[in-house]
Amino acid sequence: YPKEEAPTQSSASLSALIAPFRDASFRRAVIFYGLWVFCMGLDGPFYSIFMLDRLHLSYTEISIYNACFMASSIAGFRMWSGLVDRFGSKAVLQILLLPASLIPLLWVFNRPDAYYLVPVAMVLNGLILSSITVSMTPLVFGLLPNGTQKMFYLASWSAAVSLVGALGPLVGSFLAHALRDVNTVILGFPVGNLQLIFLISVVARLAPVVALNFVHNTKSEPSVGLLSQMLRGNVLGYAYNTIVFGLAKSADSRARAAYAMGRSGNPLAIEQLVQALVDASPKVRRSAARALGETASTSATGALVQELLNGESDIRSEAAEALGRLGHAEGIDSLIEALEDGDPRVRISAISGLAAVHGEEVHELLFWHFGSAFDRLTFPTLIDVLSERGDKRIVGPALRHLDDFGSGAVRMQLLNGVCRALGAGDQFYRLLSHDDTERGDAVTRVIKGAAAILCCSRNLAPACRDALQQPCQELVLAYEEDHAERGLEAIRQIVPLVRDGLLVKQGQAKEALTVYVAILAVNIFLASKTRAELPVAQEIFLAVCLDRMAKLVKEIKS
Repeated sequence: YPKEEAPTQSSASLSALIAPFRDASFRRAVIFYGLWVFCMGLDGPFYSIFMLDRLHLSYTEISIYNACFMASSIAGFRMWSGLVDRFGSKAVLQILLLPASLIPLLWVFNRPDAYYLVPVAMVLNGLILSSITVSMTPLVFGLLPNGTQKMFYLASWSAAVSLVGALGPLVGSFLAHALRDVNTVILGFPVGNLQLIFLISVVARLAPVVALNFVHNTKSEPSVGLLSQMLRGNVLGYAYNTIVFGLAKSADSRARAAYAMGRSGNPLAIEQLVQALVDASPKVRRSAARALGETASTSATGALVQELLNGESDIRSEAAEALGRLGHAEGIDSLIEALEDGDPRVRISAISGLAAVHGEEVHELLFWHFGSAFDRLTFPTLIDVLSERGDKRIVGPALRHLDDFGSGAVRMQLLNGVCRALGAGDQFYRLLSHDDTERGDAVTRVIKGAAAILCCSRNLAPACRDALQQPCQELVLAYEEDHAERGLEAIRQIVPLVRDGLLVKQGQAKEALTVYVAILAVNIFLASKTRAELPVAQEIFLAVCLDRMAKLVKEIKS
């Protein structure tokens, strides 16, 4: 700090201590906070007496409730400090001062056999009153001038607030003495002098609520904006996970809390999550990036774009997928650029991110990228993405590149994508997930259903239906007897019969084309060199393709 001249004797005179009160903004702040401290002192000394003397609580119970108050106060400091930094002290105070003024009402309706509201009041006191405590320091420091006058402003503030606040317990004691003989019943609860003081405190606290409107805060946004953000999404989920994130010490706990904050849908989480992108733990950074993708807010886009474009960042993949979930224009442009990134993980994540963006333009962009130079690293992801969109144009290329992959898992991923593109949904994957006995029965049922549709479909020529009877019976028998070669031979006979016997009328070209795509899928797969290396996947894939072919034939309008 720069050195300042020592105050002269004249500057430390009484007039220097009075000078701050000539500042209207300072004077209004003193009046507001002095009134609030006065009202707090009016009833503050009587809560412990009320619990001991009127409710007959034990010291142990009171200690537990005080511990709850302290714990909720710590949580409140964590939670409200970030909001004060973002929106200013006055906005936070305007929202919470009125609820804080009503808390003494919870103390009125208690009796020795029913004091359930006491712990509620203690917890709310800690959560809400902590906001007032944490808001006042920046508000006061915002009123201080530069130079040596700061010390006089602080001294005058402390003296004035303390003097006014000291009157609170004094007035409260006179009220307690004056109302000592009062005893009444309200809503079945006995009300004595202490409860009346609590009610008087509620009314008195309205004065600082009004006085706050005249306080000037250099850094303050409208309280309406803060309130609208506070009430969006899952407020309790956001508040709880904010507290956990602030208090947790382990990276796993902070990472889970960060992701939960994003899932809460509350916009107040965004700034905390953006700050968490530079957390020392990679787990927290990754979780924060994913969480920003869940916020659905445009304000999260900029930080994610910076991470995606930062070549040294280790969360570029998570940032790309999060930008896709957000789906904002600025993020989409960055994802398109990332399709040509040198890091294959970023390219894959960019594809996944764009997959979450709806619209025909993005779809065609992905297909254009799919149709460009073959990239073994991104090809399976493109198959997944485009198949989920039902793009049948991927069927041929996916099956032709089946031999280019040595991994059985990737091959099955491609086959699953082809089945999805044909409209089978997750049928291939579900059948693959069965155990051997269940799978055999399920595949046989699929084959029987497909054979029954083909043999009686009016969209096939009568001669074709007659010719299909024998190979369809052979196919069903082969599956029942687990005779793979006989089944393949039957399929080789069925496919050309359907192709040549399909009856297509004017205006049915699109429907007929989908049937031919399914036929193409079977023919290309049968010609594949590696199909024999996947006997289970081969059985399921052909069954699904035949099922789709039969249903697509049936769906052609007569």
